[in-house]
Amino acid sequence: MDAPVGYPERVPGNPQDDYLFQELKSRLAYALEKLPTRQQIILSLYYKEELSLKEIGEQMDVTESRVCQLRSEAVHRLRALLEEEDHG
Repeated sequence: MDAPVGYPERVPGNPQDDYLFQELKSRLAYALEKLPTRQQIILSLYYKEELSLKEIGEQMDVTESRVCQLRSEAVHRLRALLEEEDHG
């Protein structure tokens, strides 16, 4: 997996990289909690459960296009929350 923008590539077994990776995971988890529940569910189904947008739409009774919009909104919000934390 590529490192997020603004973060160096992770080298497994390197203590500094391991620490930074854990810190990033903690920050991401905190930011995820700030998202609306619906967006949290969509991100979980898409990234964790690896469902397609169509499958998520069927589960949530919305169109595939709407799921795509909600996922994009959630990703933008996450980025904004993480940037805000960096500069806050």
